[in-house]
Amino acid sequence: MKKMGKVIHDFDERIDHAVQPVWKRLQKYFVLFSSSLLIMLLAVFFFKIFNSRSSAMTAAIHDDLAVIEKALSVIDKTCSIISIRPTGGVIDFLTVEKFSGSSIGMLNLAYPRRWKGPYAKVNPSIQGHMYEIINTKEGYFVLPGTGVRLPNKLVMGKDIVLSHDSAVTLMLQPGGRLNAQGQPLAIRLGFSIGDWDASHVEKDTLGKINDIITEFNQSMPFALRVVPLSTVNC
Repeated sequence: MKKMGKVIHDFDERIDHAVQPVWKRLQKYFVLFSSSLLIMLLAVFFFKIFNSRSSAMTAAIHDDLAVIEKALSVIDKTCSIISIRPTGGVIDFLTVEKFSGSSIGMLNLAYPRRWKGPYAKVNPSIQGHMYEIINTKEGYFVLPGTGVRLPNKLVMGKDIVLSHDSAVTLMLQPGGRLNAQGQPLAIRLGFSIGDWDASHVEKDTLGKINDIITEFNQSMPFALRVVPLSTVNC
């Protein structure tokens, strides 16, 4: 038993002798190791927060663009957009209920009296900047306004400056300047601008004038009979 005890004691001493230098070294570098681990965990934490924030912003822009495109499509269908001001402008008119004249914001309308606003509860915006419309050789695009820092860290109007000749479609592709996490950050209007029917406007106007003349004839039976415009060859 004494021999066994001595063997165990010698074994423990050997283990302590072998482990002690390693343990001392670990104690020496423990602070450095723990600090490095903490910094790494914090880096992962902030990366996830930033990535989540970027994803949320990308999703918000995607949703806003869908709302704007739908509203403009309805406006074109009911009011017929004749043209959009060449210099573009911010989309700040979707909440308007009534207006006078034939223009609202940057839109020129063929049938302004058919306006059925508001088309949205609020005018979509990102980082306090409203969305804009730009006319290019590829068509009209809705995109975040000047000053917006995109999820890919590029700033509209500073890092991304667009003109009529800009290849926006290419920028919307994955890896493009107007794309983040595989999602486009602008949208092309899917309807034609300026395709309103002029003949319909003429018939509509003639009909109103004809109604006025007919009403006048009915109220003035002894007046000179005026031929209604509906009988005129136009």
